[in-house]
Amino acid sequence: MYYDLHTHHFPEGNGDICTIVNVSTKDLQENLLLPPPEGDRLTHDNFALKSGVSYPPLEGAGGGNNSNIFYSIGIHPWHIQKDNIEKKLDLIEKYALFPHVKAIGECGLDKCCKTDFELQKEVFSSHISISEKAGKPLIIHCVKSFDELISFKKESRPAQTWIIHGFRGKPQQAKQLIKQGFYLSFGMNYNEQSLQNIPIERMFFETDDSGCDIRIIYENAAKTLNTPEKNLIRQIEQNVNSVFTPKSPKGDFGF
Repeated sequence: MYYDLHTHHFPEGNGDICTIVNVSTKDLQENLLLPPPEGDRLTHDNFALKSGVSYPPLEGAGGGNNSNIFYSIGIHPWHIQKDNIEKKLDLIEKYALFPHVKAIGECGLDKCCKTDFELQKEVFSSHISISEKAGKPLIIHCVKSFDELISFKKESRPAQTWIIHGFRGKPQQAKQLIKQGFYLSFGMNYNEQSLQNIPIERMFFETDDSGCDIRIIYENAAKTLNTPEKNLIRQIEQNVNSVFTPKSPKGDFGF
């Protein structure tokens, strides 16, 4: 099985891809998501968008063509608006408890965007709390803010795994993040030396918004690592099982 940690597209293939689709930040930004229902199940119909677009079902895995599709939900730092942030965070906190929502994010810190950085830190702190409460990993967008991100991790001492998505940094930065307990997720474009210089047990792969095939990313990464692709597939599956094993008694969050 190929695992796509973070994407904005639904996979095409023969059922050999398991993917975490990031619920559109635009949908959150425009408050298009219908509120979750009362009760413990979330279905295709009540996860529809008010615009008429709908996602595959978030109810229990194992049914039909969507059994390998899961979700992450969060607010990208680019899309933070102070006037309605509490409403959005409340919505994320409710959706976070549903079993097909596997991670919180993407969320994070970005010094290159227009959003006030202090507000970004407040919203990121809220995502940390939701991640810990739901018992689910945090998928992080970070641009020129790694010192602050590391400080957050040291101060919050999270029980949940923190994953840097779309990592393109240099080997020295990669090693620093690994030392601080982060996992790194690599997309179509990555620093080959960084990939080669971190433990294979601490990496994931993703397509993000590239539209490429995750199988191509695995193929390229296996060549970079000089390892058989089948060994890489096996190891990433072990990483998934390790990271997404429940770290709280709140329910079954594993794949």
